[in-house]
Amino acid sequence: MNDPSLVLRAEQALIGAALVDRGRLLDVPYLKPSAFAHPTNRAIYAALLEQSSLGPEVANVLTAVAERVNLPSVTSDYLGTLAEASRGVASITVYGRLVEEAAVRRDLAAYADAVTAEAAARPDHQLDRLARALRQQTRTAAVAELAEPAPALYVPADVPLSTPGTRAHQEELLLACLMTYPSQVAQVEWLTTEAFEPSPRREIYAAIIAVTERGEPVEELTVIWEIERQRPDLSAQDTYATSHADYLSRLAKTAVAVGLAVEIGSELLADELITTLSAEAASLTHGGSEQRITGPSPTPANHRIDQPTPSPTQPPPRPAAPAPKPDIRP
Repeated sequence: MNDPSLVLRAEQALIGAALVDRGRLLDVPYLKPSAFAHPTNRAIYAALLEQSSLGPEVANVLTAVAERVNLPSVTSDYLGTLAEASRGVASITVYGRLVEEAAVRRDLAAYADAVTAEAAARPDHQLDRLARALRQQTRTAAVAELAEPAPALYVPADVPLSTPGTRAHQEELLLACLMTYPSQVAQVEWLTTEAFEPSPRREIYAAIIAVTERGEPVEELTVIWEIERQRPDLSAQDTYATSHADYLSRLAKTAVAVGLAVEIGSELLADELITTLSAEAASLTHGGSEQRITGPSPTPANHRIDQPTPSPTQPPPRPAAPAPKPDIRP
């Protein structure tokens, strides 16, 4: 991932869900503390693993974990904030995969750095191509220093929605409905991404569909992470996903009624069909007019091109006078 805030959010979501229920750590047995980018998150996760082996007799998990971490910024209040913010996490397994994916990309980045340094030391076209290929697959967050305090929770910026009654606002309401009621995604599966105007709304809808098809929960972080995966320009700034995250967070908090997605989706589909059919009809009409205007004129079957046509300025030849007959009398 190229946006460090997304990686930290995934780590915090997993830690918070485990603080609420330590039994959920059994769903990510493969995940090691070394997979966490931020050292504070790494220390908290390691303490959680140690606490999980103590059994349910630990009366206050938050206090016990804070004591094991032994960092000034990691208090029971801070851990309680993480736990409260993660109560809506449907599947800790998904966030475990996100944390692991970010760790793999960091490893790729480190390997790419080594290959780049080797290529600079002894020029080699093969090494250059390998380094470029690795860079194309590398989106990594900077690893924080241990001296940094515990990362704060994500607080989205206040993003206004579009003017009510506009096409953009209709699309926003549909997306808000899918974020609030993910079960309705299956009810609008006939709606294509082309039904949305070229905008972040189209990208958000495509990400929601992709997350649903993988069987993952439709949540703010899973959707915005998918947008980052599908990012068209790898050279874009880190704020690419962050700006989308603020917008998506605003949509997820928009009040909508159940069933609104199907209603608005039908309207968007009808508009898309009308636009498509109108464009095709205009193309056919335009093409037919050009053929009538510029097309060659048909040649009659009985017209001989090789016969000269009489000039209109010359009179036609006169017929020859009849020869006189001899006057024979009896």
